[in-house]
Amino acid sequence: MPIDLIVIDFFHWPLQGEWKFDPTYWPDPDAMVKELTKMKIELMVSIWPTVDKRSENYEEMLEHGYLIRTDRGIRTAMDFEGDTVYYDATNPEARKYLWEKAKSNYYSKGIKVFWLDEAEPEYSVYDFDNYRYYLGTNLQIGNIYPRDYAKTFYEGQSAAGQKNIVNLLRCAWAGSQKFGALVWSGDIASSWPSLRNQLVAGLNMGIAGIPWWTTDIGGFHGGDPNNEAFRELFVRWFQWGAFCPVMRLHGDREPKQKQVGETGGATWYVICSHILFYQEWGLF
Repeated sequence: MPIDLIVIDFFHWPLQGEWKFDPTYWPDPDAMVKELTKMKIELMVSIWPTVDKRSENYEEMLEHGYLIRTDRGIRTAMDFEGDTVYYDATNPEARKYLWEKAKSNYYSKGIKVFWLDEAEPEYSVYDFDNYRYYLGTNLQIGNIYPRDYAKTFYEGQSAAGQKNIVNLLRCAWAGSQKFGALVWSGDIASSWPSLRNQLVAGLNMGIAGIPWWTTDIGGFHGGDPNNEAFRELFVRWFQWGAFCPVMRLHGDREPKQKQVGETGGATWYVICSHILFYQEWGLF
């Protein structure tokens, strides 16, 4: 089976909000991309909208109003591997800022497809009345965040002359399909009820006019390959996944194994598998 695309997952960066390869572990990304290109393999990188308060871009983004604000409490939206604040995707200047970073550190090297994760966005505390965006309060306009997150990259890629723009996102809203959003249903459970729920979710996404949609085959959380029940679930999910617009395998499986080394965060004890098949699009 030929390889068309390789995914570089999250925390390949020094800190969240530094949209670039960690030079300790990626000493020559330009040469890497060129070598893969010769093999006719495209590269996708994971992008998160979170900005660590220790990152090189935090103070500048804070000064220019490119980050979400809070009405009360500490200005930390999520505390996963650092105190982070989301960039304000509803602010056109913030969109330009993030894209210029991604363009310089990824796109200029030949990386033309992005995995825009954390698109909800995911907050540590879901006090929606507390968050403020450029266009209004979270209660008023919070649901458009994933649309404008997708728009950030679509606008930049379009301006660079790219055609057939498709980026993977974990969330969407009305109109996201206009900005090349390939949506998956998130980090779901590995269970039969979860599989049933995906059928409903997929139908609703289609009715909403978003055609490029998929799931984590086998679910994301849990699932032990040594368990016969999970094996059957995995096969049935794969059979269904073959008829989805995108066939995607992705999961945090049992038993956990320690992964030696770290980059951009603490040492990980998780194995994630990624297989994406872009079916009949002629993108790569």
